[in-house]
Amino acid sequence: MRGNVKPKKCFPWRERVRYGFDQVAQHLLGTDRLNRWVKSREVRRRQLLERMYARLQSEEPLARRPVERVKNLSLAEFRSRYQKPGIPMVLEGAALASHSKTYYTR
Repeated sequence: MRGNVKPKKCFPWRERVRYGFDQVAQHLLGTDRLNRWVKSREVRRRQLLERMYARLQSEEPLARRPVERVKNLSLAEFRSRYQKPGIPMVLEGAALASHSKTYYTR
């Protein structure tokens, strides 16, 4: 990410991988079948979720900051003022100029 905004790495890599693997396995195999194959899964999953929840509770809440709303912005101006420094913004009226307005009204 560019600019002075750094994402917080709240969860260690190992916990993210375990959680993601468990989600995929549960989706592909189903909860019942997965619990039958891996006897300690429920206990380990509960412990993992409790650790993740505790870590989230210990983090400071993210500060809110105002977001500028902009109309009629050139691509070069967008890149220099917002994209390069990593500043969030809302581009007003962009959907009206796109092809989606005519595409979705058919």
